[in-house]
Parts: sequence; C-alpha cells; structure tokens
Amino acid sequence: MRALFTAWFTWFALICAAQAQNTAAIPANSVTSRYGDGWQCMRGHERVDKVCNPIQVPEHGFLNFSGDNWECQRNYVRKGQACLAVRVPAGGHADDTAYGEGWRCDRGFQEHDGACIKVIVPANAYLVSSVYGRGWECGRGFRRVDARCVAVEVPAHAFLRDSGDSWECERGFVTTGQRCEAVSIPANAFLNSRGSGWECERGFREAGRQCAPLNPPAHALIDDSGNAWRCDVGFRKHEQGCIVER
Repeated sequence: MRALFTAWFTWFALICAAQAQNTAAIPANSVTSRYGDGWQCMRGHERVDKVCNPIQVPEHGFLNFSGDNWECQRNYVRKGQACLAVRVPAGGHADDTAYGEGWRCDRGFQEHDGACIKVIVPANAYLVSSVYGRGWECGRGFRRVDARCVAVEVPAHAFLRDSGDSWECERGFVTTGQRCEAVSIPANAFLNSRGSGWECERGFREAGRQCAPLNPPAHALIDDSGNAWRCDVGFRKHEQGCIVER
C-alpha cells in the first residue's frame, strides 16, 4: 500500500512540475493553447517570433472578430497601417469594401482616373452593367458603327441572327452580296442539310453544275456515299472497270 501511494505521489509531482514548466515557458500576454501543447497570444496581441506584441489599432479601426488583426470602420479603407476616409466622387457610392478605394460608380457611370464619368448612350442602344468597354450595346436589329447604332437592313428571304446585329438567308437561299438568291438545284439533286447548296441523289455524281449518272461497270456497285462506285468482292479497280484479283 505504501509503495502504491509513493508511485501515485511521484506521478502527481511530475504532472505538476510539467505544468509549472509549461506555464513558465510561455511569454507574456499569452495563454496555454486549448489544442495540444504550446501557447497562443491573448486577444489584441499578435505573435512575432516567440513573443506576443500588442496590436496597434489605428484611428477609425477596430479589432476583428478573432482579435488577431484589425479592420477599418464603415466608410474608411485600409491603406498600409492606417484607415483613410472614403472619398466618393460624384456619380458614385460607397460599397463597404475593406480594401480598394471603398467606392464604385453608380449605374450609368464608369470609373476613369478616380472619377465617375457618365455613359453617353446613343439612340437605339441600352446600358449594360460593365466596368470596362463602352457601357452600352445596340438594341436588336441595330449594329454598332463607331459611337452610333445603325439599323440592320434585312433583305428579302433573310432573317436576323440570334445576335440581332446581322442577318442570314433563309433555307433554300444563298447570300449574294447584300441580297439572298434562290439556290438553283439541277435535275437529280436535292437541297443539302445547310440549306444553302445542293447534293446529287444516290446513283449520281456532281459534274460541273449538273448531276451525271454513275453507270457502274460490270462487277461494280454503288458505294455507301451513293455518289461513287466500288468493285465487288474478288475484283479490283483498274482504270474505269473492275478486273479479277490475282
């Protein structure tokens, strides 16, 4: 029993000595870390090497939620180690950001050299929310020419593209200059998938602006394309005919 008590007392003494050593080892303005061994600075202090220095909060600043840094008050922005008042130009408003200039231009204005310049929107155009560029786009059916919006002249048998600033011909018509002309389809042909040209029917091939019959030779058949021929199995192509393979 005496040996057990001696062992327990020795263990307790070692624990107390270790805690005392840890307490003595931590610097001023710090506390023992809640997570494992070590220490952390108290609120309002920052760690620099092995010491905790007081955080110097400038005028119009305050400690952040964690207490290990500082932020500027509303309508002030951080510049280096100071908080400077936000100076909002005409046509702008404060945006409550902690960094940057602390303001942005109102809708219809764009920033230029620290000022907010009004966007001049021409006729048949509308404002766009863009920090860069012109700040406006032409309405559907108009295209931009310098600083103006000019009406798109859509010819007969054409329609406006999805972009709204150009046109294309309807199916069955092809662009010729500034107009749309009907696709001229020869005999034994049909309108292609794009709708702006033609293809020969199966068993015919293009010859100039016409579709000529294939006329496969003996021991030949029309291939998968439908516009050419190939030799049957056991035969090979020679000039314009099919001969037995050797």
